[in-house]
Amino acid sequence: HDYLCGMISLRQDGASLPEMVGGELGIVARQAMRVLSIILLVLVGTVFVTTAAGLLATMTDGTWGLDVASWRWLWIGLVFLYCVLATLLPIDTLIGRLYPLFGAALLIMAIGVGYGIFTQTGGIPELTDAPFVSHHPKGLPIFPFLCITIACGAISGFHATQSPLMSRCLENERRGRLVFYGAMITEGIVALIWAAAAIKFADSVQMSEASSSTGATAYESLGALMTSGGKTNPSLIVNMICTTWMGRIGALLAVLGVVAAPITSGD
Repeated sequence: HDYLCGMISLRQDGASLPEMVGGELGIVARQAMRVLSIILLVLVGTVFVTTAAGLLATMTDGTWGLDVASWRWLWIGLVFLYCVLATLLPIDTLIGRLYPLFGAALLIMAIGVGYGIFTQTGGIPELTDAPFVSHHPKGLPIFPFLCITIACGAISGFHATQSPLMSRCLENERRGRLVFYGAMITEGIVALIWAAAAIKFADSVQMSEASSSTGATAYESLGALMTSGGKTNPSLIVNMICTTWMGRIGALLAVLGVVAAPITSGD
């Protein structure tokens, strides 16, 4: 999705996904894709804004006497304001200046977390217990569940809606392979690092706490770590891993990297 849509858009003067589809399949398909894209991007944008706000709220909980719920709504407003500004302003005014910093932070954080996978305590059931066997608490099959979970863009096509934005910034078609295909592979590696880190961290927690005596698995421990107030918030474990494995520097990188990733996708 990422590479093909980017290259096709590049050869059609930066056409968006609905326009590319409409050019091949007609006006009905074009209108259908417009509606689908709007719905998809509103849903995904909402998730990205709330995810980033959730992590920031977790890190600022208690500051100025505000609880995490109050901070969450405040951060949602600020993140949404940024997304509006990034949308309205020329791409080199705001996005072009911030993205290199955000991208570098994301990669540095991924390298730090990846190093922690080999140096921190805990195990990864897929490697240490029974490789290529599902360890999901509900017994869900490892294929294709694992692939869909990690490579959401390959299934949903969300990233394909973003490729035309980048195609309008390329001066040479030869850069398409590096930008579209290279970013896709890099994102996949980052996703695998976080998947392994989350399981190893959860496994180390369940081994060190009393819950291990109840026979809780790493996945059940992971679910508990991500749950706060009856709601699942993945940003909680992101913050825990970064601060536990990398200290204050990790917390800073969590803000710049993990927060920047959903925000920059949302805008």
